[in-house]
Amino acid sequence: MAAILFLANQPDKKPSDNTSQSPANVSCEGLEIKNSCLALERVETNQARVKGLSDREGLPDNTGMLFVFEAPAEQCFWMKDMRFDIDIIWTNQAKQIIKIEKAVSPDSYPKSFCAEDTKYVLEFDGGFAEEYGLKTGTRLKF
Repeated sequence: MAAILFLANQPDKKPSDNTSQSPANVSCEGLEIKNSCLALERVETNQARVKGLSDREGLPDNTGMLFVFEAPAEQCFWMKDMRFDIDIIWTNQAKQIIKIEKAVSPDSYPKSFCAEDTKYVLEFDGGFAEEYGLKTGTRLKF
């Protein structure tokens, strides 16, 4: 969308005159981490939150799910109808990690995993937090 708006504001240039921008000049519309931009599937309704990643075979490569809540509060997650391990990452309103559960197995259901003062929760394939060196206190950019 940003690229379309940029082109729309350049009346003297034809699209064929544009050269591709370097990654440093392109804004990330997902999670910006270690010089990568990972897509985030945004979840904002209660119905979509309950469904989450249930009944899926997995996540596409370089993709995660972002749960957005109206206000910071305790947020709990479970692995009902899940088919693969995930990392669950809770952040506060400042997008600072307040809790990480690594490689949570579908076998953990019906156990719930909770964190207080949560504004956002991210879910990625199990191993993501370890791969990217995430820990409590890390501030994320998304």
